[in-house]
Amino acid sequence: MKRKILPVAAFILGITSVTIAQNNDKRNYVSPLDTNLQITKKYDNVNRAAWNIGAVAGVDVSSFNGAVYGEISGSYCPNRFVFLGSVAVPITGEFISSSDLFKQANPYRNIMAAGIFNYKDVTENFPHEPTVGIKVLGSSSDGTTRTTTFNEFYTDGQTIEKRNTKGLGVSFNTISSNLFYDSAKTNPDRTQTITLENNQNLPNSFILKYSNTFFGFGWHQSSFESYKYIYEYTLNGEKLGKRVIKQTSFKHTGIELLLAPGMKHDPTIIYDNGGNFITANIQDVKTRLWGFRLVASTNQLSKKRPFKKPGLYQNGEVGMRPGIYYHKQGQAEGAQWLKDFLNQPFYMKYGIGITF
Repeated sequence: MKRKILPVAAFILGITSVTIAQNNDKRNYVSPLDTNLQITKKYDNVNRAAWNIGAVAGVDVSSFNGAVYGEISGSYCPNRFVFLGSVAVPITGEFISSSDLFKQANPYRNIMAAGIFNYKDVTENFPHEPTVGIKVLGSSSDGTTRTTTFNEFYTDGQTIEKRNTKGLGVSFNTISSNLFYDSAKTNPDRTQTITLENNQNLPNSFILKYSNTFFGFGWHQSSFESYKYIYEYTLNGEKLGKRVIKQTSFKHTGIELLLAPGMKHDPTIIYDNGGNFITANIQDVKTRLWGFRLVASTNQLSKKRPFKKPGLYQNGEVGMRPGIYYHKQGQAEGAQWLKDFLNQPFYMKYGIGITF
C-alpha cells in the first residue's frame, strides 16, 4: 500500500511546487562600447508598422439583435494621413433570439472606410535598455519551492523609433440591419417608433428590415514602432547566448460623432401568425439620425510577449449607431434620466484574429 501512496504523493507535490526566479545582483550594466558585447541592428523603421491587413472573427451585439461575423480589415498610414477600412459578413445568422422571424431578416453586413488627416505626426527616438544576457548561478529546492538565482546584464545607448499621430477624420459606414420588436423587452411608455396603416395595433413581435448609411466625424490617435536588434554578450569567456529583441506594433483609437442623412427600410413589417409570416404596411417610422462610438484596433495584446506581424490582432467599438430603435424595457435602479440612459440602444462590436 505504501508503494502506491508514495508515487501519488510525489506527483501531487510536483504539481503544487512553485518556481521562483531571483535576480542575484539586480541588473548589471554593460557598456555598449564593451568589446565583449556584439550589437547587430537589423532594422528600426516605423514604416514597417504603418500598413496592416487583418482577419478577425467576432460578435456585434445590441439590445435586440446581434451576429457572429468574419471581417477583413486594413490600414495604411503614410505621412500626415491614416486610412482605415473593413468589410464584415456573417459567419452565422442572428443569435440574440431564437424566433423564426430572424429567418426573414437581412443578413449581417458592415462596411467602413475612413480617412484621417494628422495635425500632429511625429517620429521620435526613445531610450532603450535591453537585457543582453542572463547568467544562471544555481538553483535549490525545499520540496515545494524551487529557487533559481541569476545575474542579468543590460546595456544602454540604444534608441528605438516611435511614431505618434493625432488627427481629425471622416468615416463612411453602411450596415445591413434589422429592427426586432419584442413587446416583452420594449419600454411601452416611450414614443411609438412605428405606426401601421389604418391604425392597426402592433403585433407582440415583428421584424423590420432596413439599411443604414451614416458618416462619422471624429478625433483619432495612432502609434507605431518596428525594430529588431540582436545582442550577443560574452562574460569571462562564456557566451550567454543570442538575444533577439524584436517588435512590430500599432494601435489606433478614436471617438466619433455619427450622423445619418437618412435610412432605407422595407415598406412593411413581418410578423408570425400561427406559423405563417404576415406583412403589415407601415404608415410612419421614426428614426434616430445620430449616434457616437469609441473605436480601437491594435496588435498589442499582452505586455509579456513581443508584438509581431504576423501575429494576434483585435479591434472593437462601442457606442450607439443611428438606426431604428425602441427603448429597451429595463430594471435599472435610480433616477429616471439614468434609466433612460441605460436603456438606450447601445451596441458593442469586438473581433480577434491575425494581422499581417
